Amino acid sequence: MIEAQGIYDAMQNISKMKQLTYLNINLQGNQIGDEGAIKMGWQISKLTNLRQLKINLWRNNIKSDGVSGLAAEIQKCSQIILLELKLRYNKINSNGVIGVAKEIQNYLNLKNLSLLLKDNDQISKESLNILGQRISKCSQLHSLTLDKRVTKQNNTYKMIQKSRKAPRLVSLKLINN
Repeated sequence: MIEAQGIYDAMQNISKMKQLTYLNINLQGNQIGDEGAIKMGWQISKLTNLRQLKINLWRNNIKSDGVSGLAAEIQKCSQIILLELKLRYNKINSNGVIGVAKEIQNYLNLKNLSLLLKDNDQISKESLNILGQRISKCSQLHSLTLDKRVTKQNNTYKMIQKSRKAPRLVSLKLINN
């Protein structure tokens, strides 16, 4: 089981690969938590040539501070055109979704976004609405993948409705499982 220090050590070595343009990290089912997510983001931010980033952090005990910090650090990689964040089954609440939303619009070159948030803590319809509004401001976004339902208590109708207003969006995929 990988925890915060373990991911920091691994990412410290990866961050030295300055010419890296594609990175796929699968840490599903570990315990990196907020500290590990933030440290991971900090190391990823050093990869200035990164264009494609896929991160699977399902079941990692990540809360709102961790996901907000991760998103803030990753957005420093200004060349990212593809971003996939699989964050299902963590402890992210509305504040975390809003934290991600604040950073999403700063991904100026983003063309493909996959954001999976199903089965996290209490995520309000309002925070999903804000996320949708921010996604719609991604002027280069062509393809968007979202969970159809984020929690059992609410659906993502408003988020989807807002997101589809991204000016260049031609592909919208909703995942229902």
